[in-house]
Amino acid sequence: MSTEANFATLPVWVLRSPYIFYALAIIAFTGTIGLGWMDASSQYQYAVDVGAENAMLKIKLRVFFEAFREAAYLLASGFALHISLAIWARLAKRSASGASE
Repeated sequence: MSTEANFATLPVWVLRSPYIFYALAIIAFTGTIGLGWMDASSQYQYAVDVGAENAMLKIKLRVFFEAFREAAYLLASGFALHISLAIWARLAKRSASGASE
């Protein structure tokens, strides 16, 4: 096999790997929010004072922003991988057309 043939071929799982990051972003976002809100609810379920509502709101906002941050990092990683694979494919096409001439 020549170098050009190795450059042009990538396994299917590598080409589909950005979608794994997208799915993980959705799972991480929903899982973090779900678990965080359940923890907050169980922690303050018997609290009756006014300050408990403010504490719950603060905890839920913190959980939301942490989940958003995790999902954003995973999405950005998926986008970067997607763009890198598109560049790789373009270079492979250019390399293959240059080798055939």
